[in-house]
Amino acid sequence: MPFFSLPGELRNAIYDQVVYPDSSTIVFISCSSAKDLIAATVLSSPIYRVCRQIRTEAIHRLLATKELKFYDALTVIIFLKYLGKDAHENLRAIAIQVTELPWKPWAGERVGQNADVVATATAVKELAAEMCKLTALCKLDLLYRIQRQSHILIYQKHLKVQLVDALKSKGVDVTARSIRLEKTGTQQLRWTAPTTMN
Repeated sequence: MPFFSLPGELRNAIYDQVVYPDSSTIVFISCSSAKDLIAATVLSSPIYRVCRQIRTEAIHRLLATKELKFYDALTVIIFLKYLGKDAHENLRAIAIQVTELPWKPWAGERVGQNADVVATATAVKELAAEMCKLTALCKLDLLYRIQRQSHILIYQKHLKVQLVDALKSKGVDVTARSIRLEKTGTQQLRWTAPTTMN
């Protein structure tokens, strides 16, 4: 019996058994390109290389049934751009924990003390723009670890207004928190308690 003659429920059950059947969360470690994303993540599974229809159905199932967790904004942006419409229409739950936004891809020719601030703002805007395209999103858990005073303003201006508020207005369950890294008197670094950004 040909695979595509099976009912959709059976095909979904097969996809569920092939792609991390014992995990409700898929973690994506830092990637700097679509090539890295495909080689080093769940997207490297052979199921995504069988044919276009199986790839599409398996990705739809992954996005609809798993919570995706990312540890850097660049990887989120690459992932969303790589999957495009599939991600926009099917991704339901995502957690993003950003410690330090990698600013170099957005810095261009800028140099100097403020180059990372300008580039970080650009990266945050791009992340917000990509996230706001997600039409099926139900849940976002965002934790932003702030290491510089200037990044607090970036977080408040761009992530809070352009992403958190925009998604809340669409009915998405959003948990947004920030943690600030502070220097103590002995120059040791410590994280402050999480602050909820409402």
